[in-house]
Amino acid sequence: MLQIIKFLPLYIFFIIITNITFGQKDVFLRLNNEMHLEEISDVCQSSKYYFTTSQDKTIKVWDITTGDLIKTLRVPIGEGLIGKLFACAVSNDESILAVGGYTGEHKKNKSIYLFNIQTWEIKQVIAGLPNVVSDLAFHPNNDLIVSFYSNAQVGIFGLKSGIYYKKKVLNQFEDEIRSINFGPKNQVLITSLDGNIYIFDQEYNFKTKFKTKHEAPKSLVLNKEKNLATIIFLNSPEITQYHLSHGGELKFKKDITIKNAHRINTLFSTSNDNLMFSYSDSLSKLKQNIAVFHPTKGFTKRLSIGNGNINLIRESKGHYLFFSTIPKIVAYDKTFNAVYQKNSHHLDYFHSKMEDFGINEKANIITIKNKDEKLSFDINTRSFIAPENHYYIAKEGRNNTTVSNWNYSMYPMINNDTVQFINNYEFCQAVDVSQDGNFVALGTHRGIYYLTKENKRLWHVDSPSPVVNIIITPDQKKIVAFTQDGSIRWYNTNFKEIKGVQLKTVKPTGLAYRNGIRQGDIILSVNNYPVQDKKGLSPLIQRKGSYKFSIKRGDEVKEIIIDKNTSKFGFEYAPKKKNDYLLSLFIDPTNLKWIFYTKDGFYDTSIGAEKYLGWHVNISPRITYFYDVSRLRDTYYHPDTINTLMAPSALQLNSRSINNEELIQKLPPVVKIKYPSMGEVVSSTNLQLQYTARSLNGSEIEEIKVMINGKTVEQSRGLQLKEDEVHLMNITLPKEDCFLLVIAKNENGWSEPSSVMVKWSGKKETAPKPNLYLLSIGVSDYMNGGLDLKYGAKDANDFKSIIQAQQGGLYENVYHKLLTDSEATKGNILDALEWIQNETTSKDVAMIFMAGHGMNDRNGAFYYLPHDSDLNSIRRTCLSFIEFKYTISTIPGKAILFIDTCHSGNVINGARSTDFNLTKTINELSDAENGAVVFTSSTGTQLSVESDQWKNGAFTEALIEGLRGKADQDQKGVIYVKALDWYLSRRVKELTSGKQSPTSIIPYGVTDFPIFVE
Repeated sequence: MLQIIKFLPLYIFFIIITNITFGQKDVFLRLNNEMHLEEISDVCQSSKYYFTTSQDKTIKVWDITTGDLIKTLRVPIGEGLIGKLFACAVSNDESILAVGGYTGEHKKNKSIYLFNIQTWEIKQVIAGLPNVVSDLAFHPNNDLIVSFYSNAQVGIFGLKSGIYYKKKVLNQFEDEIRSINFGPKNQVLITSLDGNIYIFDQEYNFKTKFKTKHEAPKSLVLNKEKNLATIIFLNSPEITQYHLSHGGELKFKKDITIKNAHRINTLFSTSNDNLMFSYSDSLSKLKQNIAVFHPTKGFTKRLSIGNGNINLIRESKGHYLFFSTIPKIVAYDKTFNAVYQKNSHHLDYFHSKMEDFGINEKANIITIKNKDEKLSFDINTRSFIAPENHYYIAKEGRNNTTVSNWNYSMYPMINNDTVQFINNYEFCQAVDVSQDGNFVALGTHRGIYYLTKENKRLWHVDSPSPVVNIIITPDQKKIVAFTQDGSIRWYNTNFKEIKGVQLKTVKPTGLAYRNGIRQGDIILSVNNYPVQDKKGLSPLIQRKGSYKFSIKRGDEVKEIIIDKNTSKFGFEYAPKKKNDYLLSLFIDPTNLKWIFYTKDGFYDTSIGAEKYLGWHVNISPRITYFYDVSRLRDTYYHPDTINTLMAPSALQLNSRSINNEELIQKLPPVVKIKYPSMGEVVSSTNLQLQYTARSLNGSEIEEIKVMINGKTVEQSRGLQLKEDEVHLMNITLPKEDCFLLVIAKNENGWSEPSSVMVKWSGKKETAPKPNLYLLSIGVSDYMNGGLDLKYGAKDANDFKSIIQAQQGGLYENVYHKLLTDSEATKGNILDALEWIQNETTSKDVAMIFMAGHGMNDRNGAFYYLPHDSDLNSIRRTCLSFIEFKYTISTIPGKAILFIDTCHSGNVINGARSTDFNLTKTINELSDAENGAVVFTSSTGTQLSVESDQWKNGAFTEALIEGLRGKADQDQKGVIYVKALDWYLSRRVKELTSGKQSPTSIIPYGVTDFPIFVE
């Protein structure tokens, strides 16, 4: 229910909301990454964490000392801009994190979300704000101060009984606010683009305003100890410094000039009285620079940091933190030595030019320049290939059609005719002209426009992220767009945009039907007012009286007059048809992983890339959940759908659309650790874990699993858990820092993990060496002689030999079973799996190595082919990977798999197998609930190579080399899992001339650990 207080002065913007319905039970497909995917908009900090907000609609929580990611927080979101975040602030007692931005629907009121920093839950929603939040600050008296874009007001919220309430509105300003500061006596200094600094006392009474020397001041920083205020200006190289009196008055002191500065991006006052400026120079306009200015010595240091705009600078425990638009976080110590950096694992958009993004003539190979190297990706084979040297790129002019004045412009021109964008302040960033010159595609920071050369708009669609580059394919059937979040998206060009509002149903008893309006008709205008959507139509038809409807049916347009008295028109609107993207591709160029997906969530992926995509679920204004797509793998993993959409004849998307309620019914439960909290310090190994678990669909929680550092330590079944009731479980911690993880299972499967890091403060003890249980399987000699390989059995024996030598080294004892050739029957392998399952304890390590053939059946299920396999009776004679999955999931200790089962064989390909694909199987094995570290000889659809030159498979050859020392990156005699992965990924490609790309995947919650000592 919405209650509006009437007859208030226009400047009173607050609305009392008793029941907020925004965003309830909405589901959105979102990209996900450890680092933000779009620009970092603001930073705030506490003594333990710093927080970043971003236009990617997330808040990241980072450890203030190490820079480790602690948590990703989310607010309710919507389509387009809804949910983009621009501001954050931490309360003085460090209990509350406030965030705001475009947090509400277009032309409707926005909200601020207050998170409890202990529980990471939204404590309060402050709603009814007049516009997009631009800045947030907590006054020393704990009031929350808020400013807005395109609004010359400041809102003050007071705190009473733990709840923030509307306290006051400041409206003395003539333009929007750009910064909020607090003076020596807690005065409030507000910087406005109208050219003034406004000064209020601590009770928010207006005292005076100070006219700045230059126009449009955008930021002010204070040095209270030195009584200095420094101001920078919008799109300007000017810097001015003022003396700040104890009473809050400003007096001009001096100008500060940075040589060759084109624009000052941000400034920061450090604890040692220095000023830091980020600026763009007037020579390159792109090269980013930091200048350090001392109050008496002047400029003492200049340095270049990162490769994007540095738009924020902060100081934490012993570090300076620099935040770039790439996005990227770089930490330096106080002597400007690099400490760490956090990079986003997505394609670099910042320096992307027209010639840096291209396709081949068939549009099935994408080539893109990422930083200093080119990447080419073959869509048909789902693989990275040698970079293409010649490819089709966008051009601003072809065949007598030219687009001018387009780069970062709100007024691009087609053959000197200005394009009219739909949104205010929408600016163009990308352009292409079709090969015949008849069509133009424009990419903006809001969406895509497809127009004729005569500047007639054919269609427009909002983009999930700002468009950086755009291409109309040579056959002119599709548009390929590269966007700021690192995605590449395909759109149909032949979409026809419907003008007006189409009617979904027309009731026979209503006025509309009785006067000749029918289902499917399109309302173009009412009383000569054009309508584009239902939001524009609804206000026009509320009153009683005579209405003239302009109705389109097929190609016919006619006028219908209806006199409305007390009856209703009796029609419902059809959803507006949009030219949503056909397909999207996200690439992690660092790890060479990728995921394809449709707008409805169907996807194909490389091994380990499911974590980059997930479902954001709005449950209520205070509750949101996020599930990566692996949680719904059985429903949405559909490589065949992707193949269909990428076929040359695919002109429209016919995939199965998603229903929000149906998806929620399919979701696994939600589990949350209530105690211990993140970073909890303990001195006892006995811990009483507190957690909650609930199913969104109301189904029972069937099982709870607790894991420490990737090992299962507690498993409970047959629970009678009540929704959101805190449950207790006693567990034993190791005498070391550990990563504690809890997952829950319902009828739909396992939840996303809830995890915390627990710090050990007691006496540390060296843990006893674990035992290693090894099962090594390899087949060269098959009963079906057409399947024979040369080195499968030798691979298994060689691996056993090198691991066996670890007895007394990294492992106390090594117990092993070797099954090769005639011994590697289905029955013997099942017995061996039962052996390793029963023998391995929570303190041990289990390893399984397998070499030989693998195949998929017609339904995509993966099988390992033992010695006695019969391709005419796959289920009876071949070993389903479900057996391996079950074994791994029940082993309480660490489990490591080495899989080299991707060998080619004409008999396999000609028998019952479909296209070979191990991806789903590997991803399942490495889910948190299964917990296996998996090394595989090649990516999902590649075939593995063996050679007489090495007398092994390429994977085994590289694996043994790495374990013998070549994977020892630190030269300390210890091989770690991640170091082994690094070596294998490079060495196997080298051995096979790029034909084979091994990969590994480490489950969430499993930290890097040693696997071998030299």
